[in-house]
Amino acid sequence: MKKNLLLIVLSFVAFSCSNDEETPEPSVLSEQRVVAGFLKAANFNNSVNAKSDIYEDYGMRFIPISNGVIKSIEIELPYADENIRVTLWDVASQTVLFSEIFDKVPRKKIAIKNITPYKLIKNKEYMISYLSNQCYLRYDKVEGTNVQYPILVGDVSVQGFNAATHFYGEIDNTFFPWPSCDASGHCQYWGNLDFVFQKTE
Repeated sequence: MKKNLLLIVLSFVAFSCSNDEETPEPSVLSEQRVVAGFLKAANFNNSVNAKSDIYEDYGMRFIPISNGVIKSIEIELPYADENIRVTLWDVASQTVLFSEIFDKVPRKKIAIKNITPYKLIKNKEYMISYLSNQCYLRYDKVEGTNVQYPILVGDVSVQGFNAATHFYGEIDNTFFPWPSCDASGHCQYWGNLDFVFQKTE
């Protein structure tokens, strides 16, 4: 009887160990704050607070080099503001993929908005922009030195910057002009708008 009981216990232990070996821990793919990495890589060390009467969509073009998702959006502005619209664009078709509103953005503090993960396709070009009349105007230590694009930040390749001016009477969250002004050769950056990218492959 004791011998049979011992065999049962040993069999149970062996089965448990086998199951543990066959069930690997799920891998957690890294999350990347793209613009934070970009600012460091581009050597944008200086910054001034900028505000005007002109509203613009400040946009950053980028290409993910792996499939992934946008999980959240972050924005920081030099002055408190509200109803800040953030838009994700399809560059090839110049169409809006989604738009989110930040109800309030405090002065010089990062506002974070978690979203339903939005799928980004490998090697497809996107642009993310925000509509405002203010920004941090960031520039390189060497005045007049152009940024050399693309700049690779983890699994995202930053391609450049675009902007679209909203004239008086057009400042609302239903008007989406394509940010056609290509600022990719400039040595400045208008922000800060960031997003969290997570690989899914």
